[in-house]
Amino acid sequence: MGGKTWRNVYFQIFHEDENKPFCVCRANSLSIDELKNINITGSIESFFPLMGSIIEFLADPGFSGSTKKYVICWADEEIEDEDRKWLKLTGVRLLESADSLGGCEKQRYRCRFTAERVIGLQ
Repeated sequence: MGGKTWRNVYFQIFHEDENKPFCVCRANSLSIDELKNINITGSIESFFPLMGSIIEFLADPGFSGSTKKYVICWADEEIEDEDRKWLKLTGVRLLESADSLGGCEKQRYRCRFTAERVIGLQ
């Protein structure tokens, strides 16, 4: 099954064991490579923090042996039903160091990630 991309997305990043985000970001796109519910890979393109600090997420990639995992939540604006539009990736880790994109007013980043599960995907 093919992947899916959400454009101009706002997303929140949580520690896996907490219910309040430590960072809210905006991205040009958030993509999942293949639509499946477990063992997901994807990317976030040209993102920057709106509230909070993104440094912890970027500085603690899962590939470096860290045991920290994160949760990313966002809304699928194509779905009108407020109860069904929210999507969540759990067990998120970066696959590699995030790239810093230059030439922008705000510092922007690009990264590839892996996630254990996606919740809410239709």
